[in-house]
Amino acid sequence: MQIFLAESLEEQGVEVDIKECTSATADEFHDYDICVVATYTYGTDGDLPDEIVDFYEELEEEDLSGKIYGALGSGILSMINSVNQY
Repeated sequence: MQIFLAESLEEQGVEVDIKECTSATADEFHDYDICVVATYTYGTDGDLPDEIVDFYEELEEEDLSGKIYGALGSGILSMINSVNQY
């Protein structure tokens, strides 16, 4: 998922850094113009994996005024297949 996003941004001339959530810190968002958090999700409610929960909690405390940022989860294959049927 992050590779597809990175390639799309790079095609638009955007320099991309990919970091694992276990080595990134929320305050690093201040060093970038565009920030995207992409993670897999699981369960029926799109639950976050344990290894990213601390990062998300830290991120909530950051002032991201003026930043372009987003978050996305991969969902589960059965939901993707359901959407593709319509």
